[in-house]
This record gives sequence, structure tokens and C-alpha cells, in this order.
Amino acid sequence: MNERKEERLDGEIADADPVLENRERPEFDEDWHENEALEDAGSTKEKRKRIFTTIAVLLGVIVATGFLLWFMNSRNWKFIGGSSSSQQTKTIKINERSKASDASFSSQKTRRPETTGRTRISEHTAFGLADQLEKATRTRDALLDKQEEIRALKQYYRNKIQEVIDDVLNEKREKGITTFRQALKNKRIALGLRTIRRRHVYIHKLNGPLEQLYGGSEELLYIKRLAEIQIQMAPIVNGIDIAGLGKRMDLIIEKEAGGINDLAIDTRETRAPTLEDIWKKIVQEGEKPEEEKAHVQREDTINSGIWKEICVGNLSRKYELTRLSLNAAQCLAQWEGKDLFLNGITKLPASIAKRLSQWEGEWLCLNRLTVLSPEAAEGLSRWRGTRLSLNGLVKLTPQAAKHLSQWRGKQVEVVGLANISPEANKHLTAWQKAGGEIIFR
Repeated sequence: MNERKEERLDGEIADADPVLENRERPEFDEDWHENEALEDAGSTKEKRKRIFTTIAVLLGVIVATGFLLWFMNSRNWKFIGGSSSSQQTKTIKINERSKASDASFSSQKTRRPETTGRTRISEHTAFGLADQLEKATRTRDALLDKQEEIRALKQYYRNKIQEVIDDVLNEKREKGITTFRQALKNKRIALGLRTIRRRHVYIHKLNGPLEQLYGGSEELLYIKRLAEIQIQMAPIVNGIDIAGLGKRMDLIIEKEAGGINDLAIDTRETRAPTLEDIWKKIVQEGEKPEEEKAHVQREDTINSGIWKEICVGNLSRKYELTRLSLNAAQCLAQWEGKDLFLNGITKLPASIAKRLSQWEGEWLCLNRLTVLSPEAAEGLSRWRGTRLSLNGLVKLTPQAAKHLSQWRGKQVEVVGLANISPEANKHLTAWQKAGGEIIFR
């Protein structure tokens, strides 16, 4: 009986196994597929991550390689161009207004053109011409130094002439001298008149050496610029005779270097002003109408007050000035502003122009000047600014124009200049060709 119960129990268990098996299988399959889907999704994300990482690494490599090539190329250019001052090839910027680099007839205290040395030519050619360019620069600097010495000597004679004029006027007033005959009978006045005439002759005779030095400095400037242009063109234009140019430079440098010590003073007789002409000029300067004297005295009082203000740092009334003292001009020269408008100034002595030339600003306006003496123009030519306004000028002498053409700035305004002589125009045109700009009416 027990055996039958066991057999029946075994049968029920056997019948229940397929049912249980069928119930449990779907749950197992579902979990398996779900795990498989999660594994696939994770695998896709991992693949994308690897792709993005690879791309980022490649971009980094490309950027780093590009920077390395640029850096090496830059260093190669600098090496070829030369980094030392004795082997540096100067770059010419065609059709660009500059400060008319080295186009001036000025002192050694001038700005030298900047160089970059990016011309890629053979080492031998580049270094050969670079040495000659340096020699040409040194020789031209020596010529400019000698010019400055002669200018200083001329200014010394002018100052001495003014001192003698002051002495003559004092003697005239003290002795009551009114005529030229009376003046000649006064030994002190007669000696002063002869001294003035002699110093005028000295000043005139110094013009010869100054012209000689100026011509040499201009020839050196021309050959320097020609060499710089041809160095620039050599890599792209065939047939440029660099060797021939170098020989030509050597000849010019040797000639001008020797000329510095062979300056010739003109020994021929110079037409000097007569003693009577000198006397008349002194009388005209010393004897002005009373009304004019009173007006000048009032202006001097105003000017004196403004001068004192300027020299303590108050420049608010500088535009009211009609005249400048040497001390006030020196104070203005130390001002750190960029624009200096002195449009009330009616006269510009050479000594004042020289002081103003020391100002380091950019724009100088002297629009009430109607006449500019050659000596004042010479002083202004030394100024290092960029823009000069002289719109009140109605006349410009060839000598004054020549000095202005030696200025190193960029722009000159002469709107009031209606007529200009061919000789004066020649100097201004040369300055324009050197890169300057002139604004006429």
C-alpha cells in the first residue's frame, strides 16, 4: 500500500515538473535578453568614447605640429635676416608714408629707420651689402655731425651780431646820435658796424661747406635706399647686379668720407652789406612809433604773465601768446602733451625755433606766422614730431623751403601759401617724393 502511494506521488511530481519548467523559463529568457541589450548599449558608448578620444588626440597632434613648424620657420627667418646690428638687412616699405626716414638735412640726433631683416637672399650677398649699408650710415652720420658743427658756428655769429646791435643802440641813445655820419664819428658804433658786417661775411662763407656736406649726405641717402630696394627685389627679379651696386657704394662712401676733411671755405670776395645799410636796419629796429611801442609793451606784459604760468606747469593760456621768450620756449619743450597750438605767435626767431624743436610731441601749430626765415626753418627742421602747421605763411623763400625739406616728419600744412617760386617748390617736391605730405590751398 505504501508502494502505491509512493508511485502515485512520483507521478504527480513528474507531471508537475514540466509545468514548473514552463513557468520559470520565460523569466530566465527575459532577464538574459535584457542583460544582452545593456551590454550592447555599453559597448556602443565605449566605441563612441574611443572615437572621440582618437579625434581629440589627432587634433592636438596637428596643432602642436603646426605650432612647432611655425616656431622653427620664424627662427630660420630671423637667422637668415641677421639679428645683430652689423648684419641686419633693412626692409623698405614701398608707398608707405614714413617719417621720411633719413630724408632730412639734420643733426645726428635723428631717428634711425627700423629694420626687420626678412629678406631671404644668399648669405654672402646679404652680409656684403649689410656691411656696406652700415658703412654708408656711419659716413652719413659723420656728415650730419659736421653739418651740426657748422650750424652751431653760424648761430654763434648770429648771437654775437645781436649783442653788437644792442650795444650800438645803447650807445646811440646815450650819445643822442641820429644820423649815419654821426655814427661813423663815434668809434664804438663804427667798430660795431664793421664787426657786424664782418660776421655777416663769415656766415655767408660757411654756406659753401654746408652745401657740400648736404650734397654728400643726400647722395649717401640715395644709394642706401637704392641698395635696400634692390635687396628686396633680388629674390624675385632676375638680373639685379648686386655686386656692381656694392662697388658703386664703395666708391661713393670713400669719396664722401674723404670730403669730410677737405671742406673748402669760399675765398672769393663776398658782397657784404654796406655800413650804412646795417645802420639803417639797426635804427629801424630800435626806433618804432610810440603807439606801436605801447601796444608791444601791453603784449609783453600779458606774455610775461603767461610765461610764468607755463614754467610752473599751467599751460591753459598758451594759445594767447604772441611772443615767446627763450625760457618759456624751454618750458614748453618739456611739456608732455601731444599737440601744441601756438597760433598767436607772429614772429619766430631762430633761437626760439631751436628751443621748440626739442619738444617731443606730435603736432605743432604756428598758423599766425606770415614769414619764416631760413634760420627759423632750420631750427624747425630738427623737430622730431609728425605734423607741422604753417597755414599763415604767404611767402616761403627757397632757402627756408630747403630747410623744411630736411624735416623728418610726415605732414606739412601751408594752406595760405598761394604762390611759391620754382626753386622753393623743387625742395618741397623732393620732400614729397621722400614720403612726406604737403597740404596746399
